[in-house]
Amino acid sequence: METEKNIEMQEKVARAMYDVYCGAVGGKAWNGQALPGSAEFFEDAAKQVQADGWRKAAATAEQMLSEERGKWEQVAGKAASAAKVATGWRKWVAIAVAVVAAAAAVFLQSCTVRYTQSAAGDIEFTSTVVEPEKYRK
Repeated sequence: METEKNIEMQEKVARAMYDVYCGAVGGKAWNGQALPGSAEFFEDAAKQVQADGWRKAAATAEQMLSEERGKWEQVAGKAASAAKVATGWRKWVAIAVAVVAAAAAVFLQSCTVRYTQSAAGDIEFTSTVVEPEKYRK
């Protein structure tokens, strides 16, 4: 069940994704016409099918990242359990797998859509991954 907060976040992500798309294609549609900004696009009743497509894409991207993160968390847990009972080189391999899987899960946790919102309400897409430099000492 989607909460109001999740729906609001998906809307913001969909609009940010649309803005990134517009920038990637040079702000022009296939026929050379200028693409509207996300505020205009998402509010245009004639474009609701397309806007809903962007909303679905945002929800799907979020779900995919969450599922992948969950898989890596499971691998890390199983490897950690195996390391508890293993001996010798098998123990070290299990520990290594657990560390790598845990790192992958942490990385996927940071792969969320990041954006900034101006006082005017405009959303600017900034990054999809937290920069590692922020966590270096």
